Amino acid sequence: MKINTKEMVLTALFTALTVAGAKLNLMLPNIPVTLQTAIVMLAG
Repeated sequence: MKINTKEMVLTALFTALTVAGAKLNLMLPNIPVTLQTAIVMLAG
């Protein structure tokens, strides 16, 4: 299976978003929540 340019760009984009989402967190009382989970769900 060959990967075309669009798939390669989307892979790189969602990889970068996942890394950035791991650094951003929501401060809820006693529950650490990062945006990483939401971005992985968006990536499909």
